Amino acid sequence: MKATSEATLRARGYFQQAIDKDAAFALAYAELAGAYIYSADANEFAPKARALASKALELDDSLGEAHLAMAWVNAWHDWDWAAAGKQFERAVTLNPASPLTHAEYGNYLTVVGRADEAVAEAKRAVELDPVTPLYGTLLAAQLFYARQFDKVIEQARNDIDLDSGSGDAHFWLARAYTSKGMYRDALAEFGKSPRSSDFQAYVLGRLGERDQARRILEQLQTPSQQKRMGASSIAIVYVGLGDNEKAIAWLKKAYEAHDFFLISLKVDPIWDALRQDPRFTDILHRIGLPQ
Repeated sequence: MKATSEATLRARGYFQQAIDKDAAFALAYAELAGAYIYSADANEFAPKARALASKALELDDSLGEAHLAMAWVNAWHDWDWAAAGKQFERAVTLNPASPLTHAEYGNYLTVVGRADEAVAEAKRAVELDPVTPLYGTLLAAQLFYARQFDKVIEQARNDIDLDSGSGDAHFWLARAYTSKGMYRDALAEFGKSPRSSDFQAYVLGRLGERDQARRILEQLQTPSQQKRMGASSIAIVYVGLGDNEKAIAWLKKAYEAHDFFLISLKVDPIWDALRQDPRFTDILHRIGLPQ
């Protein structure tokens, strides 16, 4: 999940103020790079994020957060998985007590298909910080992509006990229910999650409630929703409707738009219906993710 626009803008302002007060404050450059790369307008601001991460490394190459910032740019924008891996590994070496660094390295390991290692990194983040809901939900995410759905349900329920308002925990619980074919339970949980209309429509399509799914699809195809959600969200709905041709067509649009959410293309079960299509394999290769 990406940060909300309001929170991201606030964070950018604080980090920029820190830099304005101290132009040699490496950590502020690194954190500001993250605020740019983890935002809805990341593609637009990627050059700025790269420059900030580079500046952080120039000021202090021993700063784990600086290497983490460059890893974010290399992975989530450049799709340069080899370069990102080196930066993530360096960040973990320099800052082994950072739960965020372990969690982010886990995200990377999942994307490149190293599921067991990803789960181990996510668990380490939770061990280091067992009370912050973020790390529990990121563990749920890695368990989900590792297809350990019963463990996702257990973890997400624990996270909800810690923070009943955690939309991310409800989201991963709903994803696990969806993968287990528990569609009505999934719909109830998706209703408690902020970014879930595409997955709701997918479930409705699987249930045969096509009119409702298509109503959501129409909303997702408006320019404002496409900018917020990305073309991959429309592809998700078409998979739910069983229209693989249109799903592939929208995935191609997602690739052309450098859609952030394509990073999970290799591992997300929602794309299983497309995996034998050579056009799907081609998109994976273009992203640099072999099937």
